[in-house]
Amino acid sequence: MFITFEGLDGSGKSTQAELLAEALRGTGLDVVTTREPGGTPLGEHVRELLLSGDEISPWAEAALFTAARAELVDGVIAPALESGAVVICDRYLDSSLAYQGVARGLGVDRVLERFAAMDGSGLAFAHGHVLRVFTARWLEMEVAAGARFKLEAGSLGVLGHERDTTVIERWST
Repeated sequence: MFITFEGLDGSGKSTQAELLAEALRGTGLDVVTTREPGGTPLGEHVRELLLSGDEISPWAEAALFTAARAELVDGVIAPALESGAVVICDRYLDSSLAYQGVARGLGVDRVLERFAAMDGSGLAFAHGHVLRVFTARWLEMEVAAGARFKLEAGSLGVLGHERDTTVIERWST
């Protein structure tokens, strides 16, 4: 089973992923947790590069995320799934669809096509539609309530409040 947690920075993805992992391990299941970008030496280098704050073009950013994801799938996710483990990932493809596809203006379909072309595992289409609907509804409620989201300097995939608002508005309409 492959489970991903998606959402804005500070929304509780990492906390919920760890709570679920602990609960599943408590039932005797083998659970592998990972994050994106990260989880492999290449992924951690990509993470450091993206957190450096240097300006990067939208397609270069998407390519870095895709390279880190391909390495994570080949080196961690696919082998764990093949061994029967449950894999829980803090962010995955939906983040690229939101941040590079929507907020950076590359187009959701184009970002998905690029990743699918590099994905030999079939995981490109294994993202959770039900959870995406839940997330969109949660964002609608948060936006309607006028909530403010905590943003930290150097947060991954987020260039600032204006970009977060773009993602929220486009995903909640």
